[in-house]
Amino acid sequence: MTLALLLIPYALVVLLFLLASVVFIYHLLRFGVANFSLAVIVLIYVIVSTTLLTTSFQSLSGVDWQQPLTLKTSQATESFFPHQ
Repeated sequence: MTLALLLIPYALVVLLFLLASVVFIYHLLRFGVANFSLAVIVLIYVIVSTTLLTTSFQSLSGVDWQQPLTLKTSQATESFFPHQ
């Protein structure tokens, strides 16, 4: 079992975010009042979303996802619960 297992929930969250973004932008363009402020709001949303996703992908690209995922109890846990 490797760290790549943690990418599954991440990918699901990204897909849900992208789906929600498409629905959000569709509803803004379909039912919003067509004026300059709507275009600015959509543009800001797209820029901020793209920046966040790009930063997230770049941060995750530096991780070695082939490292094994080990679930060990630490000494800190043993010091909190010494008599189990």
